Amino acid sequence: MSGSGAIWGRRARNVYASLWPAVKAWAGSLPDGVIGYEFFTDVEPDPGAAPGSPQWSEGRPGVTVLERNELVSISVIVTKRHDAS
Repeated sequence: MSGSGAIWGRRARNVYASLWPAVKAWAGSLPDGVIGYEFFTDVEPDPGAAPGSPQWSEGRPGVTVLERNELVSISVIVTKRHDAS
């Protein structure tokens, strides 16, 4: 992921379950103890997403479909990697 220049996303399967795959993110820096990547992208997030939780869904401009209805990606520049402590 960090070397590919892309971040991938699948359909949410929790309380916020969705029919469409999306790359989901945390706005701003990741809190201590959270595993993930901090990144920048030129791809505009979906309008109307929850505050502080941008996402990029299948069908939006700049979102690449890797597996229809299952897996998407967006181009990113990773600035920081957070590993397990």
